[in-house]
Amino acid sequence: MIDKESLLPDERYFIKSNSNPDFWDWIFSKGTNFTCYVETLTSLNETGINNRRIDVFRTIITTIQTPLHFYFFYWSLLVFILHKFNFRKPVMQIILGHLVIRCTGSILEKFGYLYKYYYISEKVSEDVYRCKPEGNMHPFRWFLTRQIGNAFWYVGEIFADWYPLLRTKAIVKNKSIRIVYATCALFNLSKITLIVYHLFKSPAELYNVQTGVYEIEEMDKFYLIYWVIQLSVIYTSLIYEYSVYSVLKKGIFDVNQYDFGFLKKFKMLSEYRILVSAVVSVIFLPIFSVSIILKISFFYFKNQNLEFEFEEVRQSIANVQYYMIFIDQILLIYSNYESKLLSYKFYYSNINNNNNNNSNNMNMNNINDMNMNNMNMNNIINNN
Repeated sequence: MIDKESLLPDERYFIKSNSNPDFWDWIFSKGTNFTCYVETLTSLNETGINNRRIDVFRTIITTIQTPLHFYFFYWSLLVFILHKFNFRKPVMQIILGHLVIRCTGSILEKFGYLYKYYYISEKVSEDVYRCKPEGNMHPFRWFLTRQIGNAFWYVGEIFADWYPLLRTKAIVKNKSIRIVYATCALFNLSKITLIVYHLFKSPAELYNVQTGVYEIEEMDKFYLIYWVIQLSVIYTSLIYEYSVYSVLKKGIFDVNQYDFGFLKKFKMLSEYRILVSAVVSVIFLPIFSVSIILKISFFYFKNQNLEFEFEEVRQSIANVQYYMIFIDQILLIYSNYESKLLSYKFYYSNINNNNNNNSNNMNMNNINDMNMNNMNMNNIINNN
């Protein structure tokens, strides 16, 4: 059992209703209700105290293991192996930056679970409050995860967002590439807006100083705008991907006409892999848009906060384009190998058969053109 007297020195870490706390007072605070803190800790038996200690160690171990659970860790490792860990290549630098920076954001998110307890007052009815030991959000956890962690997460995404631009720049040498630069900048700006938006929401604004209650209405408004910005991220992503596809279509597809099915083109041309991620966005965008509009409408016109879970849907849409980076690199390496093998076999086949194989020659030239197209783009990227 914890003695009440031993907890008295901790009172200085609590925000009092008659105080004027600054940013650092909130960051290092333990709550807004000292009585709640004392009641909770003194009520813990030995098992409860040990469980809290174990929970701390569990969180630390989980945090250390976070990179191994990151969506793209093993995909990245595979590409690193295929490229023989040559980090002088721009594509490797993009994938490494994406991995390291986003993993850092995930580590900070997991580390934030060490600050799950924040002792506050919860409003039950008019002038009636009760103890809530697990506050909605510890101010330091907000600072660590929603401000610093989010910045790492979205900067890491921005690194990966440059990949289609790099692919396009490798093959398109005319002025049409400018539209890809512009749409990429717009896409990146939408994510920078998210970072800045969180930075402007200070940890000192999460709780009401006078009552010690979580500012739930203000935070609901905050997240409404947050989801509107997230919606703009998806729209700008779609615009960016369409601009890449459009420029490549004019630069490649209209010049080289290939008589193969979609699956063959997907396997042999990275431009079709970019198209797939755009199609996924188009499919889910109307559902996501309607959900956000309904949530905003019900909040402002009917004073109802609809409980829609968007985060998993958002990540599913966003991650498709990042998976395509790894699929693209793996298929490029495979296509380059296949192209060399086909060229070798075709060369010796021509030596042995010097007669009438015109139709086969045309088909082989088509395949070689497509593979050479991929080889050239990959070589330009890897050697820049």
